[in-house]
Amino acid sequence: MHNIRTIFVGKRSIFILIVSGLLVINAIWVIPTLRSARTSASVFALTVAERIQSEINSSLGNALDDITGVSSEIADEPEQTIVTFQNLLRYHSIFSTLSLVDRSGKEFVRVDSSGPLPPEKFIDQSRNTAFYLALQGRTTFTSPIILPNGEAHITLAAPVPKKGEFIDEVIIAELNIQNLLSIIQSPKIGQGHAYVLDRDGIEILHPDPAIILKHQDLSARPIVKKVLVDGATADGLAQDDAYVNEKGEDTFTVGVPIPVVKWGVFVEQPRWQALASQQQAIILAIITSVLAIVIFLWIARTTIKLRELTKQLQTGAGNVYKQSAEIAGKNKTLSLLNTLYEISVLSLEPKEIATRVSKTIQEDMAFDLVGILLCHRLEEELTPIAFASSERLYKIQSNFNIFFESVSIPLSSSNFLKNVIQSAKMSYTEAPTDIWGNLISKEMSVKIQSDGHVKSSFAHPLISRDTVIGVLLFSLNRPRDQLLDYESEPIQSFVNVIAVAIDKALLTDELQTANAGQVSLMHSMNHQVKGKLGNNQIVFDELLHNPDYSAVPNTTGVKKLLEQGFTDATAGIEYVQKILRSASAHNGTLPYEMKPMDMKTLVEELVAKEKVIGEQKGLSFETHIADGDYTITGDATQLGEAFRDLVENAIKYNNPNGSVAVTLSRTNQKILIMVKDTGKGIPKDDEPRLYKPGGMGKDSMKYNTDAAGFGLAFVKPVIEKHGGKIWHESNSPENGTTFFVELPVKGE
Repeated sequence: MHNIRTIFVGKRSIFILIVSGLLVINAIWVIPTLRSARTSASVFALTVAERIQSEINSSLGNALDDITGVSSEIADEPEQTIVTFQNLLRYHSIFSTLSLVDRSGKEFVRVDSSGPLPPEKFIDQSRNTAFYLALQGRTTFTSPIILPNGEAHITLAAPVPKKGEFIDEVIIAELNIQNLLSIIQSPKIGQGHAYVLDRDGIEILHPDPAIILKHQDLSARPIVKKVLVDGATADGLAQDDAYVNEKGEDTFTVGVPIPVVKWGVFVEQPRWQALASQQQAIILAIITSVLAIVIFLWIARTTIKLRELTKQLQTGAGNVYKQSAEIAGKNKTLSLLNTLYEISVLSLEPKEIATRVSKTIQEDMAFDLVGILLCHRLEEELTPIAFASSERLYKIQSNFNIFFESVSIPLSSSNFLKNVIQSAKMSYTEAPTDIWGNLISKEMSVKIQSDGHVKSSFAHPLISRDTVIGVLLFSLNRPRDQLLDYESEPIQSFVNVIAVAIDKALLTDELQTANAGQVSLMHSMNHQVKGKLGNNQIVFDELLHNPDYSAVPNTTGVKKLLEQGFTDATAGIEYVQKILRSASAHNGTLPYEMKPMDMKTLVEELVAKEKVIGEQKGLSFETHIADGDYTITGDATQLGEAFRDLVENAIKYNNPNGSVAVTLSRTNQKILIMVKDTGKGIPKDDEPRLYKPGGMGKDSMKYNTDAAGFGLAFVKPVIEKHGGKIWHESNSPENGTTFFVELPVKGE
């Protein structure tokens, strides 16, 4: 120890210089790492906040569109106000009551789910701020209120399009926004949570309903002012975005505005949780510095030892090299993860995202091959969307004129990839033919291993929302056992980031496709509505201008024309409702209120109503319900509509004097419902489009002139939303068609 002390006294300046250099080196990688950790925390929290914002914006936006459409209908046909209100309440459970108010603020029509209410139930709206804004032509939401029964409600006021100088009537709609609570409660953010403030900064939505009842005023927080007053997105990186919450915790919080109602959604996390990787980086830097100093001391001590300690000194130097390599590898991994996060938040097409990701990993990790393939379960194959190859492998692909990015892989030809998808676990192989099977020749497989230097290949399932959406494939020039720990450990992190990025891009692509489909649906709806209303126009024109009808207004001819007009108008409205209902079911905006319900009661009541219609057409009805408990968790309204469509189809497409049989049974944990008819059956050519919007069969119009092709397109997503499935059998015209619906019982 005396010798060591002497060394430090004489070499103090060198020691200080080395320690300072180590601290500078640590700062070079620690500072970017700390920034990267904050950025990653911001990206994650903003992704959660933007998803909540999108769902709330969509739910309330749909309600706004519905009310706007209803106001136009009432302006055109005021005598149909009650029918229009009842139709909206029937098909959109978010609305609890609808009122029509005159300029003085007095209601003269009020309807809820039970029907029109008597005058003593009317409410004076003259003190409702939203009412006066509506008189000025503005459609407005009020802040939510919590009713005594615990339900959250908001009011939506919309003007009825004016026919004179002033707006004379206003629609007041009360909305049950209980489903918004489930949106707030769904994200899993560790010890963090999401909450929503109204335009005044009052907390109106929180995962804990008890918090909502407190009506906390959080408007003093700078981040609240930034989001609600300035309408800006707070990414949590600004100093004034942070605050100390009610528990006394420092928080990391982001916020985004909800434009349709001028609210704001905020995602709050304990700062220690959000920036955990930042703390780990600091700890790692301290450990590295201490370790480096200890190593230096150890080296200083070994200099005074005898020659027999040389071997120990070399071993120590080797350890230092290995640790330095691992640190460098971790730094490289953090940098690569940061790059992948930056790519993941870009709004790009799935192929462009995949191309950037695969190229980045291939270059940064020095892999010979990196590919991303998407899983198409219907076709039972994997479709490549991007591959990045080393120059050696690209040359081999060129020589054989087979490029991996253009080769779809049927799962039947690759048990290796099939097992990866089915087990949702990583798998490893040394043979290229295990991946591509007979899609590549044996000669090409040999060249990949010899000239391409590929010694091992790994396939990682890309899992998002508990579903395998694809596979990340990479190959390298060394066996699996030579893959270093600091190389293999972060791969799962890459996989998770890639899965989220690809899934986000796919969802964006699906949304764009859905929007295009919506445009097509609206064109179809517009055409049909115009056709039906055109018929009404002809009828009323005859009544107004034909001298014969004017002279005898009570003749049978006049009555027939009126009945025809009413029938056509009703058919047009039903057609529009079916299109909109099917579109909502397919794009995920259809509201559901899941709670315990009895399928036996639903089936019995439905059959009792439809039986009357069927018997009027000469059909016989049979109902077979086995004993047992038929309780499930579901939305009785949407399921009722779905099964009504199935029974109505069995009536409409049946043969004269035919029959309809409805069977309800239970096996194990499943409930099975069968609806059988004795009609002509479904031709094979019609089956591929049977459950798609507008997918009516080519002969449908022979049996039902008002066929829209949107009934089964609504039924299928509703059944699947309840965890069930639907299929059918239609073997021959004599046997008709049988539809089967399987649903899980309550609690499964």
